Amino acid sequence: MSRKQEQLQMNAVRLLEQINSPQALPELLRQAAAAFDAPDGAIVLRDEADPLQLCVRNGVGLYAENKGLRMKADQGAIGEVWRTGKVFVVEDYRTWSGRKNEPRLARMTTAISAPLRVADEIIGVIQLAWNDEVYPLTPADIAAFEQFSLLASVALSNATLFSQYHREKALTDAVFDSIPGIIYLLDAEGWAVRWNHKLVEITGYSNEEIGRRNCLEYFRGSDVELIRQRIEQTLREGISNSEAEFYRKDESHFSVYLTSVKLMIQDKPHVAGIGIDVTERKRAVEALARSEEELRQHQVQLESLV
Repeated sequence: MSRKQEQLQMNAVRLLEQINSPQALPELLRQAAAAFDAPDGAIVLRDEADPLQLCVRNGVGLYAENKGLRMKADQGAIGEVWRTGKVFVVEDYRTWSGRKNEPRLARMTTAISAPLRVADEIIGVIQLAWNDEVYPLTPADIAAFEQFSLLASVALSNATLFSQYHREKALTDAVFDSIPGIIYLLDAEGWAVRWNHKLVEITGYSNEEIGRRNCLEYFRGSDVELIRQRIEQTLREGISNSEAEFYRKDESHFSVYLTSVKLMIQDKPHVAGIGIDVTERKRAVEALARSEEELRQHQVQLESLV
């Protein structure tokens, strides 16, 4: 293994172990350019609006100024890689028969390009380039760059999944927050895993505080044991419901009706449910009961006078 190959592998693997965002790709490009002493480099991806067009998404050197530049997928050295799916080397771009008549590329000499794949589909190309003098790429250099392109493809897959995850999370968050009641996901011990904004709004606790609280801490007296039993029932039977007094941060409270179901997430049991504020309904029921009792007593008094 060449020194460059070893350096690229170590840097890329170290970055991939830590990365969880689209920032992986520009950092990998920067590392590749530094390892090869290449002044110019680019990551070119398929244009989402037009698959026959490619777009510069990240760049160093010359390409740093051309971010967003679009090009046809069948032109130039990048087009060769796009068509063949293989690493392509141009020893001297100035005399290459397939060169583009582009003033910005007038100084380019040696260029090496490799495909980027997601799920075995080519969606882009990574390229390094040198200027003014031919750069002596060895077979070991080409092998190192090809292997590096595979690591860059992994980073690209991670970034794609990261973006997809956030799009899906934004959708579920919107649904969660549009529901008037409390939505919660607890682990088997009653610790909050996920919740909607309504819980923050109703209780007065911040998201950080909710994340540090066990669900039993929202209840008092006999309701604590009731909720504990309902969690156990949910985990045992798959469903439960209960009604209890839910305490806010300022110690005021309201009546909540809770319906919970069991969910298995990564082979671990969880409790998911909805809580509805039934304070007004409960007051109405109590008021009706009082009215009926007063009416009954009034009738008894009338009967005693007859």
